[in-house]
Amino acid sequence: MKDSNLLQNNNKEYCSKKGWQASRLPHIDLLNHYFFITCTIVDGFILSELDKDIVYNSIIYHNKNLYELHALVVMDTHFHIIINSFKPLPQIMHSIKSYSSHKINKLNKRKGRLWRREYYDQIIRNDKDYIEKTNYVINNPKKVNLNNYKWLYVIYEYER
Repeated sequence: MKDSNLLQNNNKEYCSKKGWQASRLPHIDLLNHYFFITCTIVDGFILSELDKDIVYNSIIYHNKNLYELHALVVMDTHFHIIINSFKPLPQIMHSIKSYSSHKINKLNKRKGRLWRREYYDQIIRNDKDYIEKTNYVINNPKKVNLNNYKWLYVIYEYER
């Protein structure tokens, strides 16, 4: 693919023509599509239980307004969500990251960036993909022996 080769080569001229910054990932921005999104915190910070409550509640808060939430897990250093977007992804991610970082920074008496600038989005293409990503979210806490995990939300649960 011509576009992906240019992006892999970090072609700044091409990226600026497309409206992308070369240091940032291009994102798929479609409304009313299902996405699996991962967002991580900056190195050296671990979310406490209170911090996880803030992130979890921030994501739940925007359900039905910015997106339809299908799955969510907040771990020590990242979160995963599956959403059907009603608004552009940059607006959604800004709302989640901005609110939660201000609250967490205030709570922890810290300043500076909490979330990495980038987030990883994957469009969910079919039912098989949806089930696979939902199971991934469900099993994320189980991988580190966290059962009955408080910061897990799933609209539909699938068995492997």
